[in-house]
Amino acid sequence: MGVKYKENKSDWFLTLPGGSEIWLGGLDDKERAEKILGNEYATIYPNEASQISYQSISLLKTRLNPPKGVPPKFLIDYNPPSKRHWGYKIFHNHIDPISDEPLRNPDDYAWISMNPQDNLENLSEDYLSTLEDLSERDRQRFLHGKYLDPIGAIYHRFNESMIIEEAPDCDDYIVGVDLITYAAVLVGRISGQVVLIDEMGGDDLVASELNRMIVSRWAKYKYSAYIDWNLSKSGTREFDNSRLAIKGPGSVDAGIDTVNRYMEEGNFFLCSRCYKTRGEIEDYRRDENGKIIKEDDHFIDAMRYAIFSTERSKAKVIRW
Repeated sequence: MGVKYKENKSDWFLTLPGGSEIWLGGLDDKERAEKILGNEYATIYPNEASQISYQSISLLKTRLNPPKGVPPKFLIDYNPPSKRHWGYKIFHNHIDPISDEPLRNPDDYAWISMNPQDNLENLSEDYLSTLEDLSERDRQRFLHGKYLDPIGAIYHRFNESMIIEEAPDCDDYIVGVDLITYAAVLVGRISGQVVLIDEMGGDDLVASELNRMIVSRWAKYKYSAYIDWNLSKSGTREFDNSRLAIKGPGSVDAGIDTVNRYMEEGNFFLCSRCYKTRGEIEDYRRDENGKIIKEDDHFIDAMRYAIFSTERSKAKVIRW
């Protein structure tokens, strides 16, 4: 506290009195990532790494090259996600997330758990009460720092090898929209493969606002959209170039089977920027009675609408 520093707002780094520099950056788009990868660092600290792909983490490691005599340090933090996450495999199972082979230098990896109970003197009672009121699954994660067991995982074939940094040019593009929380995903199709390219959405949106966002960011893809039935047929008037998604008895399981087939055949890929969709894929599960647990599934519902509706309808994509 009280350390004076100089800010460089063009390249976003801070200079401390002794000459050390702290560089700030992001991996959410190609330009920002390239700026990070153009430098070398003595210490690298990815924050909220559960939202960062293992490929990005691996690239960051190549930038860890401190001056002679300075020990290299690579520090990460996150709220523990699923036990299928690369972090659990590396730090707890000591295996490579891609090959599942044992790590060559397992002693190089260590971890520490820090929970709200370890910092009570700096936390308000209201904050702790909020954590106590979470669902049992979220309470285990955010209050007790526990990894989540992937019991009943629906997309159990999903793994790190399916995460890519940039999507190839595709033959056609489809947007899927879920209208409960207004979540949307952009899917590309190429040579029998599907690629989740991008995602957007939020609880505080309305249909017209989400449509404007989709058009602004994705119009260049000349997509065809499939939307949820929550607004009935009138919903197609809210979204450009849209039609209702294929729904009806058995459509959820059929859609899940379709997505799983792509995964099993090695024809499913997801861009690392789609971290919300990825998190939902990893946590999507059934209870002990085989019933799908309906929570945090808005982006994967949108994904299913896009992939399943396109395959089932066999309709040509409408070009703008």
